Amino acid sequence: MKQNPSKAVLSILLGILLGLVFAETGLRVLWGESLRFNFFREGICQRHSVLGWVGKPGQELNVQFDPVDMADARIRINQDGFQDQEHSAEPQPGVKRVAFLGDSFTMGYGVLEEERFTDRIQRSLGPDWEVLNFGMWGYSTDQSLLSLREKVLRYQPDYVILCFFSNDILGNLLSAQENGLYLKPRFAFSKGNELVLKNVPVPSNRTPSALWNLGLSRWHALGTRLRLGKKVFERGWMSCFDLDFLETGHYDMTLRLLQEMAQNTRALGIRLGIVVIPSLEQALEEPTKALLSLQLDIPASRLALSLPSRAVLSAGEATQTPVLDLLPFFQAQRNPQDLYLREDPHWNARGHGLAAGQISAFLLQISEL
Repeated sequence: MKQNPSKAVLSILLGILLGLVFAETGLRVLWGESLRFNFFREGICQRHSVLGWVGKPGQELNVQFDPVDMADARIRINQDGFQDQEHSAEPQPGVKRVAFLGDSFTMGYGVLEEERFTDRIQRSLGPDWEVLNFGMWGYSTDQSLLSLREKVLRYQPDYVILCFFSNDILGNLLSAQENGLYLKPRFAFSKGNELVLKNVPVPSNRTPSALWNLGLSRWHALGTRLRLGKKVFERGWMSCFDLDFLETGHYDMTLRLLQEMAQNTRALGIRLGIVVIPSLEQALEEPTKALLSLQLDIPASRLALSLPSRAVLSAGEATQTPVLDLLPFFQAQRNPQDLYLREDPHWNARGHGLAAGQISAFLLQISEL
């Protein structure tokens, strides 16, 4: 007996619908967003259509971290979506205003707010200075540039300090962090070598549908894998220590973004400085280089842990931007590992203290130019 075509189509559609329902239900039960600390899940962050994510304005909450030496923190988010106090749009007369841009190191991840380097700098410089913190977990140079345009400029800072960490070099090539978990904007080069902003408005993978969220996250992860290649995808941000990563042009976007930030600030009469933040692997270069070479499957002769610092210093020279590389100061310590959390790659209070002293002197030096 011939089946009615309309009934056949209806059966197919019903089967697809039931499959989607079962998939959605299964994912809600089995798929967790992340086994690690998750800023979205903990209620600290929310989606931003241009920046990717910011803190929830006005949010105040106590946060407990898993690592034993990471401080439980009272996190407060200001109206701009960053972990800082509120600041008036108009600067106070006679007070120099400096805005810090960066990632979780600048945000002060893992230490009490009063222990992070920006708060120490504020106390060190006193009432003649006002320090604004625009650090946010996971931000790369591209998001810092957009934060400058979207958030910082309305505060009319005299100085902007960009805090640069090596993982920015890879992050600036991505449309998502953490294997697609955190969707973000991305710049690309046009045919005329101009910067073009992509993935904005940033799509949301925080919808009520677990199936949509997972599918969108995996789509962006797949795009990264295809665009950068399997080896880079698997090595992650430590690919930036590979000379091949430089020679194949993967540093180009970062260097262009630094140039763009220098041009944007100079056009407004703002003095820009760059601070290069060292990882523990870089601070312990000699004992870790051989191990990293094995782990990353990169010949030791092509592995250069100081490569990101050298690239940023070169960019600073090209744009006449002062650069403070903290790597030599951290390497000079008897036990550099004592400046980092034991179970996490961020600085502890001692690390922030060392950084604060060097950055304060750097900032005063810039102010005298």
